[in-house]
Amino acid sequence: WDESASVDADALKFGQRDSTATLAELPSALSQSKSYTSWKSKLKDCLYRDEKLSVWKCAALKTYSHPGESEGDFRIRLTQQAKEARDLQVEKLRSRYASKLATLESRMKTAKERVSREKAQAQKATLDSAISIGSSILGALFGRKLASRTNVSKASTSMRSVGRAAQQRSDIGRAEDRVEDLQEQLSELDKKFHQDVKELEAKYAVQELELEELPIRPRKSDIQIREVAVFWTPWTVDSAGIAEPAFDLDGN
Repeated sequence: WDESASVDADALKFGQRDSTATLAELPSALSQSKSYTSWKSKLKDCLYRDEKLSVWKCAALKTYSHPGESEGDFRIRLTQQAKEARDLQVEKLRSRYASKLATLESRMKTAKERVSREKAQAQKATLDSAISIGSSILGALFGRKLASRTNVSKASTSMRSVGRAAQQRSDIGRAEDRVEDLQEQLSELDKKFHQDVKELEAKYAVQELELEELPIRPRKSDIQIREVAVFWTPWTVDSAGIAEPAFDLDGN
């Protein structure tokens, strides 16, 4: 059996023997029934030892090829499954990013509201400062004494108003910096999301899916030998007595 060749039995073509052909003498072992029992047992051992069925495994999709399915056909069959798996992973990714995005957008809204509030307060503080300074100047010009207690108090109040206005402008700057920082975070989050999507698309690209070839060997209990049969094959013999096969293993 180690020297035998495997052929597709369905492809073999049998015909009638040429009337001019002669049959070779049947070896004595072929006429003994016990020989066939022994050959069936040895064939079973040979199949168990040497034969295997190869299938392809796609770990990423947890899928196996059909028996006899080629790698190329298997990849074609995986196309739709890979697309569905990729879309599912993208949706999961989108859900994870959604909470982060909502948090940043909420912070952005609060930061912008603070900028508006600080600007309003700064405008009021500037206006109050201008009014206070104007009052102190008028008081100094038209008051009875330039350095009266009232004028000194008004000047002090004006200085404090100027300080508050400056503080409000500083608060606006910090609030605007916060908005800018959040905008950068949103931009980075969007960039990271699209990068992760690209990585998923690459991971589930059919041509890039990693396949593993798995050899499956039979169990002896699964091997069934239907029968061992004998048939003659046609040969031609030339004038020099050299014999050549008049057939091939494709059944012709």
